[in-house]
Amino acid sequence: METIQLAIDDRSYSTALREMLLRDGNWDVLCVESPNPAVGGVIVLDRFSLERTPPSMLEAERVVLITRNVPDDLSRAWEAGIVSLVFDNDPVNTVALAIMAAGLRLAEDARKSVRPIGAARRAKSPIADRLDKCAQAPPRESKPTG
Repeated sequence: METIQLAIDDRSYSTALREMLLRDGNWDVLCVESPNPAVGGVIVLDRFSLERTPPSMLEAERVVLITRNVPDDLSRAWEAGIVSLVFDNDPVNTVALAIMAAGLRLAEDARKSVRPIGAARRAKSPIADRLDKCAQAPPRESKPTG
């Protein structure tokens, strides 16, 4: 079961989102004042929580930001490196989709960082394979022209 930390000041929005995620049954949902980076999983922040959270505590790929559609807020998200963003007037279903996407992205990153036993060789591109074959081929004799 994956953990989701909700650091959202709007209690009614936070409660609605938490209840929706808990109904799904695949999430351990924690409502927090500020996120704990030591706890794995997705972190959902609103713009107020983002302002209170030191940048050094954020792993941007784990964050889903709920913010206003205004240039200052969008700029702040961009500068923080946040890739998952929804607007504060979006329904909780949209936020839930962004959380699921962030969770899948984290799971995919974790799978890529773990190599199975015997997978010491990196996958090569088709071009690299052709270059290897050319390098291993015996040299051709050149015919005199004339």
